Amino acid sequence: MLVEKWLNIDGDQLYCLSTELKESQETLVLIHGLGESHLCFADAFDWLPNYNLIMFDLCGYGYSPASVVSHSTKTQAKRILKALEQLKIHNCFLHGHSWGGDTSTLVCKYDTKGIVQGFINAEGGVHEENIILSQVIAERYSELSSDEFSKWVKGEGFSKRFTMSWKHGAGIKYLSSVRRCEPALLGNTASEVYAQHATQDLRGVVRWGQTTGCKMTHLSFM
Repeated sequence: MLVEKWLNIDGDQLYCLSTELKESQETLVLIHGLGESHLCFADAFDWLPNYNLIMFDLCGYGYSPASVVSHSTKTQAKRILKALEQLKIHNCFLHGHSWGGDTSTLVCKYDTKGIVQGFINAEGGVHEENIILSQVIAERYSELSSDEFSKWVKGEGFSKRFTMSWKHGAGIKYLSSVRRCEPALLGNTASEVYAQHATQDLRGVVRWGQTTGCKMTHLSFM
């Protein structure tokens, strides 16, 4: 059985979809990427029956309304920690995809209670090659007027550039999520992610990737 909730976090409503949480199972928290929602992890319910699964729609994405506080990655990360505390999650693993990897990196940084036992970063913007999507969106956001950018996101411009050209189911799920988000929010987040490009060290690792103290682990999904 799946459990659906909207958690009240400092006046924001954070959408949460999870399995029934069992003490006998380890908990895996899945954080979506730029423009995405919990839909990108829907197949996990079939493939990971031996884990407690928790998925959030970050504020302004999916079913979570736009924030009344902030949409910065830093605030989104702190909001996730508050949500885990509200759900009484004392131990968990994080899996963050794309921007979700960046957000999860900051969750680990701000976790002073040792809630996060391990973290898997899947294509997070640690290196330059992982920010192509953010770069394209950020550049379009800076070039176009608000109305023009909204039409590009909601119309054929975005879908033909990305999701429809990918020609697979994941692209369709992604497009479905992008259609739900606020274009200006997508543009702002993409700009924040792309700005990390300017913070690279000699290895080509951006500032979020330089964060120390993050817990890394290998999970066996059996």
